[in-house]
Formats: sequence, structure tokens, C-alpha cells
Amino acid sequence: SKELPLSKELLGLIEDLERAGVMFAVASGRQFQNLYRLFYPVRDKVVFIPENGSWVSYRGSCLYESVIPGKRARAIIADILSDESKEVLVSGKYTYYMNPRTESFMNRMLRYIRATVTFVNSFDDIAEPVIKISAYYDGDISERGAGGLIERWSDGLYAVISAKKWVDFTAGNKGVAARFVMEHFGIAPDETAVFGDDNNDVPLFGVTRNSWCLARSEEAVRVKAAYTTTDTINEIRNLILR
Repeated sequence: SKELPLSKELLGLIEDLERAGVMFAVASGRQFQNLYRLFYPVRDKVVFIPENGSWVSYRGSCLYESVIPGKRARAIIADILSDESKEVLVSGKYTYYMNPRTESFMNRMLRYIRATVTFVNSFDDIAEPVIKISAYYDGDISERGAGGLIERWSDGLYAVISAKKWVDFTAGNKGVAARFVMEHFGIAPDETAVFGDDNNDVPLFGVTRNSWCLARSEEAVRVKAAYTTTDTINEIRNLILR
């Protein structure tokens, strides 16, 4: 959705977490640039896990990344493009690459998501490693061949339907990235709490017993978490004050 300033409540929470010696990480399907702008006031207090866990950034340094092999990336892109109803979005670390088929998709990325975008005439022109490939359908993608895409390309990759409009392919996932962060900073599973609300958050629920899902999430997502909540910020504050 459109980027809005972080609430004072969330900014205050992140500040309080740092004072309590607790690290805060944001794990999202969004690109790094979106997250960095959103969390700019507290950018040095946040671990960024963008692109469904494809890489990890902290205080300007890349700590971890996972890449889709080039030959496989090209094959997935070609498969998505073979369906004229779908759009392709390819992620580098700091930009999306796109060659939009429709003006509505271009407007969605530029005006609604406010993404950092590089336009290409051909996806073969992308020089940097590919960290995520997304298929977009302006409707319910689960009813438009998402299963076939996932069946053909999920072997060795993480594939997930997100927000009912996207199928995302990555070499890693949020759970793998979270485990890396925990090991890198010496944080034990019992010292970790995770929160999520969509399919791409499910891998997070396996890294610790302290997992929460928002009550408004789909049943298939809720059953993977240990607990549910209607107020993430309040839940985190309660954990700190125990």
C-alpha cells in the first residue's frame, strides 16, 4: 500500500526496544528501498529483511543474501510471460526490474506501491543477480494458474502466493533469514518472538515457539502460529515488561 509515516506508537516501541537491548527486525515481501524510506527515522535501529527473506541489511551492510540461479531465473520469467494475463516483476537488491504490459500495473508499482523501478526492454538485460521473481495477476491469482507455476518451479526454491495477486519465487525465505539473524547476533529461539499475517510469514513461525499471527489472517496462516493477537504493538510491549 501507499507509504504512510510510521505511527508515533511504533516509532516509540522501536526506541524502547533498543533501550531494553532488544533488536527489532522488519521482514517483508517489499523491496528494501520501500522499507528503508518507511523506517527512515529509526533506520539504524532496525534489521531489514526484505523481498521475502532474500537478503538482510543492517546499518548499511548486507549481512546475507540468496540468489536464484541465472538459468533458472530466465526459465521462470519465460514461463510467466507465456501467459499474457500475467505481469513479471524481477527483484535486484535495490530496484525492481519491469517491462509492464499494462498501464494499470505500471501505475500500481509507481503510484500505489511507490516502488523503486528500472524499466527494461528485455529481462535478459538485467546484469545483477536476481533475488526474487514475481508473477502478478490483476485478480485472484490462485484461480489463474498459480498452482501450475508453483508446481513447475518450487523444487529448490521457495514459492508463495501473497496478497492473492502475487506468486513470489525466492531462493530463501523469511524463516531462513530470521535464523541467520539470530545466529549472527547470538540470539536464541527462546529470546525471539515473531509476528505475521500472510502466507509469506509462515516460515517465520518455525524459528521459535513465540509466534503470533494477527487474528484477521486467513485460517491457513493462523493455524501455523502458536498464538493470535489483534494488537501487535501491545503484545510486544507486554513481552518486554514481563
